Amino acid sequence: MIPLSVVENFVKDHFIRGGTRIELLKSLGQNSLVAELLADASTRNRIESMSHGRFLSFVAALLSNFLNPSRRKRIPQFSTIDAAVKLIKESKKVLVLTGAGISTSCGIPDFRSANGVYSMLGDFKLDDPQDLFSISYFRRNVKPFYKFAKQLWPGTHSPAATHWFIREFEKRGKLLRNYTQNIDTLEYVAGIKNVIQCHGSFATATCTKCAFQCSGEEIKTKILSEQIPLCPKCENFRQTTAKTHSQISVSSSCADSKARESTRLDVTAAEKLPSLMYSVDPLFEKGVLKPDIVFFGESLPKHFFDSIEKEVDECDLVIVAGTSLKVAPVSKIISLVDESVPQILINREVVARPHEFDLEFLGNCDAVAVELAKQLGWGIQGDSEPLNEERNERMKNKEDLSFRRSNKSGKTNRYLFDGAVESDESEGSDASDDEEDIDPADQSLKEAENEKKGEISPCTEAGTSSSSSFIKRNIEHENQLEQDTPKKQKTEILIKPAEKQNPYHRS
Repeated sequence: MIPLSVVENFVKDHFIRGGTRIELLKSLGQNSLVAELLADASTRNRIESMSHGRFLSFVAALLSNFLNPSRRKRIPQFSTIDAAVKLIKESKKVLVLTGAGISTSCGIPDFRSANGVYSMLGDFKLDDPQDLFSISYFRRNVKPFYKFAKQLWPGTHSPAATHWFIREFEKRGKLLRNYTQNIDTLEYVAGIKNVIQCHGSFATATCTKCAFQCSGEEIKTKILSEQIPLCPKCENFRQTTAKTHSQISVSSSCADSKARESTRLDVTAAEKLPSLMYSVDPLFEKGVLKPDIVFFGESLPKHFFDSIEKEVDECDLVIVAGTSLKVAPVSKIISLVDESVPQILINREVVARPHEFDLEFLGNCDAVAVELAKQLGWGIQGDSEPLNEERNERMKNKEDLSFRRSNKSGKTNRYLFDGAVESDESEGSDASDDEEDIDPADQSLKEAENEKKGEISPCTEAGTSSSSSFIKRNIEHENQLEQDTPKKQKTEILIKPAEKQNPYHRS
């Protein structure tokens, strides 16, 4: 089940912008399940009449139906590097999912490593380093982000071998889509056109007040000099309304009145959403140009959801490179693809357990990309050795290999390259990186509901034809369940601290 704290961030941001519950559900994308639910007038009325806590549970259940299918088991027939080469040669629609790990060799830090971005934030004295990239924290204080943003600004680095490897897929007509979690725009520098930046980029910026949008180049000077770029449209409006002395007097009092009213309305909204109790930074209210990168608590762009829903059904091969797959909803892509579609992992270590990849190439992404390109007979930038007959002969005879097969029992599909981290932990465990996403309050509520109705959880029914009717039945029980839910439990659901979601350039 998706944690309520994550859902609360998403819902809160939607309500702050003046959206309704029905509009929020529609924003989840063109999903047949959502369309069926909203087509029924009585269902819409029940959704509107739910308590806030119950609505969060409903949205969490709905999203879980989309994003949490059963865990995948690997296809045994794919267990050699020759099999990987054959898969790539025969594939026509490859879906490539990338993270910060493909850019670290370019000099761009990832987030979680010892020398990553979070390790650089000690001087900011944050309770949590992720706060710097949280939309709720940004609303309260915009200055820390702009002080640090210059260290993230793209344009000073060149693509790595892995970027050129992905570009080769596109040149050969094999790339269905590159879904990147990075904001460094190195995909574009490498010439990759069929790419979706799941977590946005610095290419554009949007005003926090009037939604005016400009190119990233227009705020570049301000960002690199650690200044806060104010919205020119809002600034011009303020100057226009202050042209005459009389207008200054009237507009000031009106503005103050409106500002007080606006603040009062925000507080009223906060009372309905308990974790939203904070003061808004005057600069945020004044209108600052925020780069269009996805902060924790913000929704991913609509075109991501529209594309992925279609392309998980079209792809014939999945390659995951340089990501820890810890951030939803991108981390769920591998579970949305049909289990018969082969999946290859290129990463320093195994991720997403207990999900199983068919082939695991562990090590520095560039080392793996260069070796696969050699095996495929592709010449890519970043490969220092030219393609020739002597090299082809060495490869044919398996000489001078830059990798070795894992000697772990049952891991014949795993190859180790330079930089590989092979965990000593039990490999067959049911535990996974996703386990941390389970919300105890939500879990107990779900169990209470299941016990009362004698039904299985929404998670278990994910992807079945009965998903719509199941959720409708949940809605029909809302009023009774609201009365039966212990008050203490409901309070825990509402006041649980907001969990971080949807960061950018994430590994």
